[in-house]
Amino acid sequence: MDVGTFNTSAQAVALSGAFVYFLYKLVNGVYLYTLVLNIRYERRLARPGSDYLLISVSTKAGAISTVELHDIQARVSYSVDGANKKHIVRFEGIERPGHQKRDHRFAIVWDGIRPLRIRQGEEPTFSALLEVPSSAACFVEVSVIGKRAFVGLLPGKWKATAHVLPQEATLLALPDEAQRNYYGQ
Repeated sequence: MDVGTFNTSAQAVALSGAFVYFLYKLVNGVYLYTLVLNIRYERRLARPGSDYLLISVSTKAGAISTVELHDIQARVSYSVDGANKKHIVRFEGIERPGHQKRDHRFAIVWDGIRPLRIRQGEEPTFSALLEVPSSAACFVEVSVIGKRAFVGLLPGKWKATAHVLPQEATLLALPDEAQRNYYGQ
């Protein structure tokens, strides 16, 4: 085999590999849609020893395509007295759809709830409430599953995380006079 034939063969293999790679990414929808996640949280005193943790997740579809949201969940982890606790939080307004089935030549029928579709530029917000110990620092992981509407073959997954400190941690950083005013002493 001479050098010219080897170079031509190597180029053909490289181009074929690149084509397969980009075709795989195209089928997965990597180049076709995006979703931006933003987590906001608020922590308020529920009763002595526990707080309400409000988790809000804003989603925004990218400029290329409509995205179908199939599920949004959050996992809230914290440690109390050395014991690790985890809670799975489901967000209202979004439910995992049932299986797809073909009812007609071109129509897809969903068993149960249809997925929520977010068009370009739309920014829906979902929220959930959880009661956590006042002294616990929480780690929040939000996971979103969806796919490109109408033509997406495989689902996409997006994740975002946040650390939520206890309210008392911010009070300890205040001067003594501000703490006395806060506690009414």
